[in-house]
Amino acid sequence: MRHIGSMSPHCWINAMTQSRNAMARTVSVMTAAALLFATAACQSGPSTSQGAPPTPVANATVNPGTAPEPEAGSFIQTEPLEIGEVIRPRDRILFLGDELTQQMHYTRAIATALLPLYPRGDLRFFNGGLDGATAASLGDRAEELIELTRPTLVFVCLGLNDAAATRPAREIEAGFRTDLAALVERIRAARRPRVVLISPPPLERESYSASNATIYRLAIATRDVAAAAGAGFVDMHVPMSKVYSSSTTALTFDGRMPTEQGHVILASIVLYGIGVEAEKLDAVGWSPLLPLKMGQIRGALGLPLRPVEPVAATRSRRLYESMIQFDQQVFRAWRLEKGERRRDVLTQADGDWKAVREALAQYR
Repeated sequence: MRHIGSMSPHCWINAMTQSRNAMARTVSVMTAAALLFATAACQSGPSTSQGAPPTPVANATVNPGTAPEPEAGSFIQTEPLEIGEVIRPRDRILFLGDELTQQMHYTRAIATALLPLYPRGDLRFFNGGLDGATAASLGDRAEELIELTRPTLVFVCLGLNDAAATRPAREIEAGFRTDLAALVERIRAARRPRVVLISPPPLERESYSASNATIYRLAIATRDVAAAAGAGFVDMHVPMSKVYSSSTTALTFDGRMPTEQGHVILASIVLYGIGVEAEKLDAVGWSPLLPLKMGQIRGALGLPLRPVEPVAATRSRRLYESMIQFDQQVFRAWRLEKGERRRDVLTQADGDWKAVREALAQYR
């Protein structure tokens, strides 16, 4: 597994070849998703067809700044990060992003996994999604939220709105690289948190193919910026592309924003990317959704997870739901309040986190 920031942009191409044997032990997300949606009604048996990103195309090359059109089978992240380098005890974890993050589902699903994996780790999670945000526009608001929440670890997922700009794709990519690098610098200047960049997911509908080609460029750019900055990188784009292309069931509301099931798939891809192991998730019974809905997407998850027993599923769902009020209070403090009133609302949010602690106590 790679440590955060241990790869330069030029090492990724070689790493594709070096990691081929490890990747051969898993089946691609595309195959997993096809099996899933062909048997969506049959959720009782364990899935064996998900896991690592798809096997790379032989001799595939990607030069920073000149990303090609997406290729079937190509991928961006060669192997997971080292979980011990990403998550540490007493971390205050902030997710920065656009409307995808603002929906709060994938971030809450990630928290539902990490909290029971570190039941005495005293982790705290904050959602900093901002509708319409771009790498260029988020800077000032990000500094406000960082000062408010005092994170030790920041995840950043941007690109959907950047890709929608009415400019040539190469110009969009160049501007995104510059803006994202500047954003990472501003994040670190505030309180010097660790940073992990997440590539933007694709859009679901075929009519968005031109947009997806641009988003793919931004996913490559995200990887390169992370490497240059010594930050972590997780690829959400290519694995979710495989899921969308193989799915016969809609996983978005409008082709753009995922359903709650879509968000849980995204969360599983991020969990894989930061180095969480399937066996450990199985041990805590990760199930942010109700068993029926979780069963319908099990084969498309980024990790090969077994069906969860009802008691464990209920416990996981309760933990997921216990964060809703806290997330709403953080949103209110950051987006709706000003001055000292912000601190007052965050103090109220601290009280709401008590419900999370109570739900987490079931795991001890």
